[in-house]
Amino acid sequence: MQSWSDLPEALLNQILCQLENSAKDAKCARQVCRKWASAVFETRSRLAFRYKFPVEELHRFPSVTEVTWHILDPAGLKQLSELPRLTSFNFHPDESAMALFCDELLKSMTTKLCACCPGLRSVSLRLSCTRLTNDSLKLLWPLAPCLTSLDLVNCIYLSDKGMAHLSKLSALELLNVQKCWKVTQDALTKLKAGNALLRIQDSIDWERPPYLPVYRGSEEEEID
Repeated sequence: MQSWSDLPEALLNQILCQLENSAKDAKCARQVCRKWASAVFETRSRLAFRYKFPVEELHRFPSVTEVTWHILDPAGLKQLSELPRLTSFNFHPDESAMALFCDELLKSMTTKLCACCPGLRSVSLRLSCTRLTNDSLKLLWPLAPCLTSLDLVNCIYLSDKGMAHLSKLSALELLNVQKCWKVTQDALTKLKAGNALLRIQDSIDWERPPYLPVYRGSEEEEID
């Protein structure tokens, strides 16, 4: 082997897969040579969007299966249709984005996500979506044929009404509603009764906080 660019492709891919969790190492690998730089993009399975990304660049990531979205950019979600293997989407906006967050914006983003990525199998709205409301969950219905995992941790304004909306997700196998304090065991029992394969992670063993903040949103009448 005369240079690093002569490394067999199979061996190179194995090396790069080990570097994927380290942005620093992946950056160093891209600097080795043009072949390595191209391979870094082609073998990457996860992407995180912290700023608006030029759609013309997405063809460089054909192996991406998971995207984490940190920005409030509904229009930008159309870019995700350029990722043919995408099956997992995580919406975790950063602090600056949360300052602008509202239920209507989330609904807009969810609608575009379902339209652009109908084959999603996993969706995470944990922690960031503390303003997620029951009616917003109906927007996930277009994903019903494929969606098997839904993470709603800390979506504190969801209630039993929202769980009823999830009954439409017939392929769902895993639901995480930890820290969704308004959701009762009765609602979860009814949900499981309609889906024998469903596993639910809840907060039955967690201590409920002494009070919950009041959300002045579109479903204020549902907030106790």
